[in-house]
This record gives sequence, C-alpha cells and structure tokens, in this order.
Amino acid sequence: MACLSLVEAKALQKALREWVSLRTSVFAKNLRTVGGVDCAYATIKGCPTAIACAVVLSFPGLELLEEAFHAKPVTFPYIPGYLSFRELHSMLGTLTKLKIVPDVLFVSGQGVAHPRGLGIASHLGVVAGLATIGIAKKPLFGLFQAPSLEAGSVSGLIHPDDGSIIGFVVRAKTNVKPLYVSPGHRIDAETAVSVALQCIRKTKLPVPLHLADRLADRLKKELQGAAGPDSVERLEPSPA
Repeated sequence: MACLSLVEAKALQKALREWVSLRTSVFAKNLRTVGGVDCAYATIKGCPTAIACAVVLSFPGLELLEEAFHAKPVTFPYIPGYLSFRELHSMLGTLTKLKIVPDVLFVSGQGVAHPRGLGIASHLGVVAGLATIGIAKKPLFGLFQAPSLEAGSVSGLIHPDDGSIIGFVVRAKTNVKPLYVSPGHRIDAETAVSVALQCIRKTKLPVPLHLADRLADRLKKELQGAAGPDSVERLEPSPA
C-alpha cells in the first residue's frame, strides 16, 4: 500500500467499501472483550516511525487483559481521508501479537463516516476480519447538529446524499468537544454508539482507546531516538 498513488489509493478504498458489513456480528452482540488500537509517531534512527499500540480489556468490567505494540517506518504522507495507508500496516502488526482477539475493536479514526465510506476503522476491520468502531475527535464527513452540552448527549451523523445515519456525535463529558463515532465493520451504527457509551467512564475516550493512547504516548517517549529494532524488542510489553 505504501507505493500506491492517490488515484490508486482512492480506487482501493472504493473497492474495499463493497466488503464492509454493517450487520452486527454475534461476537459484538455478546461482548466479553473489547480492544483499542492507536498510533503514535517517533523518530528512530532518523526514520519517522508509526508505533501502533493495542490493548484488550474484559467487558463490561474493562479490566486490562493484554497489550502489545508494533513499530514500523512510515512511508505514506499524512493526507486527510487516507490515514489507513499511513497506519494500517503498523496496526495489523500489533494485532498479530495479541493472544486474545477482541470481540469489538475501537480504532482511532473514522469508520464509514468517510467520503468514500472506508475510514481506517472500516479498512482495518475488512482486512483483519474484525468488528470495529471508529472513534474520531474531529468530523471528516457527514452532516450533524451538535449534541447538547451534557455528558451522554448524542446526535446523528447523516450522509449528505441519501440521509442515512453513518454514525453519531457523542458528548462524552459535559462541556467538552464531542467525539465522532461511526461503525467500521461487522457492527451497525446504533450498536457501535451503544458500546462506545458503555466504555466511556471517567475519560473522554472509551477506556480501551484511552489505554492504547497512553501506551502509545509512553512508548513514543521511550523509543524516540532509540538505536534500532533491538531497542523496540526490549520494550515489548508482556500480557497484563
């Protein structure tokens, strides 16, 4: 994917969109585990590197069961709407290191609330065969009215062409900027926002993403300027 042109990347997104399912899987209906995956960036041996961190938690208790990470050089520029071509390989790498496959995976980025219907959460879900939910801090696509300022307030995220619901705008905490929740793969929009709300506790982000973000931030600081791949392996987290 790193060598794709924008024209090729756009064509691939349109093709993979046909594989996205918005039917909730049996695992997502009977949750026992939830996961989160997020990326941070560090410069390792002078090379920009994406550090993808994943965690798996019990549900509904949200106790940490496992964590993993995978660092890979970045070869695709940051372009809004094409985030998966920058981060997907790193995310796939860390998912292969998990011993527990989460029933639903929160992904930092958009799901189907995307101009071509394939944000990073949908792209990752299709490639990995997982139920995924996109959680973004900024809108990328869709029409909406801001929810009220109270925590737990929700408003619909609407496709501008056909009026369908492609996600929800969620006020996770009172008087803070909302989150943009959209189904990625193997889950419908209503179930996606319900699971997200059940996983929001004291933090703005759902707990699995919050923990993945914290792990990514810690590893970024530890790996910044590291000597090379051996340094990455020495920091490999063990199961919780």
